[in-house]
Amino acid sequence: MLANYLKDRFLTIEIFDADSRFHFATAKVPLYELLRQQKSHVVRAKECEICAPDTAEFRGSIQLIMTNVGRSSVETTLATVQDS
Repeated sequence: MLANYLKDRFLTIEIFDADSRFHFATAKVPLYELLRQQKSHVVRAKECEICAPDTAEFRGSIQLIMTNVGRSSVETTLATVQDS
């Protein structure tokens, strides 16, 4: 079930320097904040620290906007029929 997955997991974001391909930092974002709890959708703005992958030294922060939009069973059924 998606709710159990979101409750227990983190999204890991790896940040690299594009020119040198140097692994600059890592950020971990908890996914439980995207749980809708009977709402049709949620939108969350979040600022997360980014840290060096090997020493956990603070390197900065990243700002995110996360969204989880649900579909009713009728919309899901119609989308499946239309794709066929």
